[in-house]
Amino acid sequence: MKYPAFKFAATITSLLLVAGLVGQLLFNSKPPPEEVAEAVLGNARNLKIVYQQWITQAKQNGADRNLVLALSYIKGLSAERL
Repeated sequence: MKYPAFKFAATITSLLLVAGLVGQLLFNSKPPPEEVAEAVLGNARNLKIVYQQWITQAKQNGADRNLVLALSYIKGLSAERL
């Protein structure tokens, strides 16, 4: 073996990184959010009900009804050349 100290240091570093990653995954879990999205049978009536609920919540939160989108040329998505 040409560089035993380097190999030892690399092994220890790798083990510490793996141990840190496992520790983060096991002990850093967050509780689930209070509002969980639910599946709803897709029909026009349910869509209107959910949309009206969304509008009410948006108004309560002070949402702006004007949606502004930036439109520009994107090379990968555009067929025309400028």
